[in-house]
Amino acid sequence: MEVKYALSKLEHRIPAMDVLEKCIGPPLHDSFVDILGSPEAADRAVGLYRERFGSIGMYENRLYAGVKESLGRLCDHVE
Repeated sequence: MEVKYALSKLEHRIPAMDVLEKCIGPPLHDSFVDILGSPEAADRAVGLYRERFGSIGMYENRLYAGVKESLGRLCDHVE
C-alpha cells in the first residue's frame, strides 16, 4: 500500500488499519495532513506515494468481479 510506503519513508509510525482506510476517498493530500499534521509533510508524502504507485502500485490493482461485464451492459444502453 502506497500510504504505508510513504509514511515509512518519512519514518512516521504506521497508523491502525481503520485510520488507513479513511484515506480511501478523500483527497490524498488532505488524508496525509490529517496523519502527518502539516501541509509540507503531506506534500512530501504525496510525492512518495506517487513514486511507488507509478512504478509498482498501479500494476497491483485488479478490477472488482463483474465490473467489466457491468460496464459493457451500460455501454449497450448509451445512445
